Amino acid sequence: MQLDIRLLNTFEGHKSSIYALAEGDEGGFFSAGGDGIIAHWNVHDNEQGLMLARVQNPVFAMYFHPQNRHLLVAENHEGLHLIDLQQKKEVASLALSKKRFFDIQALDERYWLVAGEEGVLFVIESSTFRCVEKIKLSSERLRSIAVHSQQSLIAVGGSEGVLFLLDKNTLQLKQRLEAHASSIFTVRFHPAGTYLLSGGRDARLKIWDVSADFTLKQEIPAHYYTLNTLSFHHQGGDFLTGSMDKTIKWWDGNSFRLLKVIDHQRYAGHRSSVNALCWMKYKNLILSAGDDRTIKVWKIEAHR
Repeated sequence: MQLDIRLLNTFEGHKSSIYALAEGDEGGFFSAGGDGIIAHWNVHDNEQGLMLARVQNPVFAMYFHPQNRHLLVAENHEGLHLIDLQQKKEVASLALSKKRFFDIQALDERYWLVAGEEGVLFVIESSTFRCVEKIKLSSERLRSIAVHSQQSLIAVGGSEGVLFLLDKNTLQLKQRLEAHASSIFTVRFHPAGTYLLSGGRDARLKIWDVSADFTLKQEIPAHYYTLNTLSFHHQGGDFLTGSMDKTIKWWDGNSFRLLKVIDHQRYAGHRSSVNALCWMKYKNLILSAGDDRTIKVWKIEAHR
């Protein structure tokens, strides 16, 4: 199989590292990072992005809700901001903690989950925009959340290298898995629901078998330095990883074989750590962002 990689666009404008990306509508997307700027861009537009809001502290996590066109932003040391994209303004805020927040995911249509530095999983009711439950899972940071699309499962990765597996309906802890030697930075369920993938500071990609009580199926030395982020293709099983080693890697989602390495030297990739990836539904384009303060738009086509 031949993979053709094209860099379609590079966006600049952020004044600090970029940590979060989220797909919007029709080629639109959002970015946020250390400068506290929440910006909206379009993959086809060569102009600078539109600043939707600016907060005082860095932003590591945000979530776009397509049904009501709301953007949920987690500001470190403060809490959540709800931005109405129709009105182009903040319509609500919620103080949660004076610590940092690392991930936001939708539990279902009614609730959001927020991973906090204090080892707390916050449950936010979307209709009232209030915190309805705080689940203490660890004494250390919770870094990443994955919600299974078919089964009653939530996976949370933490700084102590542990995977916390919860029941999606009861939010009760079902299993505590000693998964990595150090911090887990990213967890994602395979679109087929068969595997849970995890990666982190040890630069290793681990594949866990969901149907076999999360036994370890495969362990891959995926990068030279910290594995920061992972993004699946929304239909197929192929996925991307991004790392502190400045590379993006494309993996086969069935065999878990490495297909391609995207770096600066060969493809004009990032000059420093890749912190965020988003494999868009829109035309299967790929977004990447990192410490070099740029967002890159990629088109990768496979020819078999």
